[in-house]
Amino acid sequence: DLKVAIEDMGLYEDLSASQGPQQPRCQVLQDVEKAITIFENTGKVPTSVLEASIFRRPYFTSRFLPALLTPRMLPRTPDSGMRLIEALKKADKIPASVYTSYIQACQKEKKKLLEAGSLEMEVDCPAEPVELLSAGLEELQKLIIKQNKDDAVPSLIAVISERLKVVICDDGDTALLDLPFVVNVSSSNLEPLELKIADLLLKSFCQNIVV
Repeated sequence: DLKVAIEDMGLYEDLSASQGPQQPRCQVLQDVEKAITIFENTGKVPTSVLEASIFRRPYFTSRFLPALLTPRMLPRTPDSGMRLIEALKKADKIPASVYTSYIQACQKEKKKLLEAGSLEMEVDCPAEPVELLSAGLEELQKLIIKQNKDDAVPSLIAVISERLKVVICDDGDTALLDLPFVVNVSSSNLEPLELKIADLLLKSFCQNIVV
């Protein structure tokens, strides 16, 4: 006799388990962990998650997404959780407003950790966007070398694109970056930061071509 409401059932819940159904909060955390593991191993958004976004929308929007989008200090190299989020965003499963709120909450979380940490961490902070961009480009090369995670590449490129916008537009105005632009790397008028970014992008492009 199953007395579990459909909205309380997890995506990967074993109702035949002897201990009975788990508490909703515990189950949704396990669902998120399982979904991230599957995405990490396959490079694809789990079918169960995509189906839930359509057929179990209340659970997906009110439980799964809030658990997945728990604010945290994001790692320098995009992890499987970040790439899954980007993949869901690209598939229009995460509303733009929700994604923006998540990124802002993560930035606040990072600020709190920096304020509670050493002064040295705060001094290093201005160089971090470039380091994040470099780490993302390195991770992209690793994915291309593996050649078995094609769906993970677009989501990582989306992460790299956002990081590039942060590096270039330190004033927060990224609207112009949606238009094609040309950088003349032979120009003597380039700033040191522009030269460093151009070097990172060209190096990454050449390395990925020869992989």
